[in-house]
Amino acid sequence: MNQQMFSYKNSRSLTLYFVTIVTLALSIFVVYMIFNDLDAFFEEYSSRVSGIFWLTFMLLAGNIMFACMIWLSGRYILKIEIADENHILITTWSMLGFHKTEKHPAEILKTETFYKGVSNHFNAPVVVAPYSILKTATGKKLILDEQGFFELKTRQTKTK
Repeated sequence: MNQQMFSYKNSRSLTLYFVTIVTLALSIFVVYMIFNDLDAFFEEYSSRVSGIFWLTFMLLAGNIMFACMIWLSGRYILKIEIADENHILITTWSMLGFHKTEKHPAEILKTETFYKGVSNHFNAPVVVAPYSILKTATGKKLILDEQGFFELKTRQTKTK
């Protein structure tokens, strides 16, 4: 008897670590440059209000990507394997290196929402990777990069 085995692997963990390090360095740099000499920072602007506005903008702009990496940690799928007939094992990326593997019902794959990754906005990049979102039973969204490696194997099983 033949049995179909499905697996998914994503090899972007090193890229995710690199982006995390760069965004963390940017966050530290922005905070250091602003708060190293706060009075000198405010002297660069014509009024205290505009200084506070630009301080807020720079803190948001300098930290938003790192906040996105924190959000992505624990949600970006690195591996999917079949555990048994009714369950799959999903391994998610962690920015601290402690990748988490959880057992989910196989029905989670039916909750998939596919995004083709093409932006239709004026002057926006068109080359965005296609991805899917899976929802767990608790409502947590998991990100599945469609450019990962999908594999469907046929395994021979012995019957008595």
